[in-house]
Amino acid sequence: MQSYIAVGTGGITGVGLMESKQKLFYLPEPQTDFIFAVVGEELGLLGALAIVTVFALILYRGLRPVLAARMTSGDCWLWD
Repeated sequence: MQSYIAVGTGGITGVGLMESKQKLFYLPEPQTDFIFAVVGEELGLLGALAIVTVFALILYRGLRPVLAARMTSGDCWLWD
């Protein structure tokens, strides 16, 4: 529940880097489990969307060679 409050507190542009109140007092593990909530509070919706965009770009760049490969299931050379 506190993570929803943290993201909602950030608004569109966020409260600023290192200005998170939820991180200091309310989120149980802000450095690991709730890192996206902290990013959402500090950088706001724009920063959170930028992080999601970067992850989507990494996923796209990683899947592009896989989808371009012309292998069928019988051509699997990995198990030879």
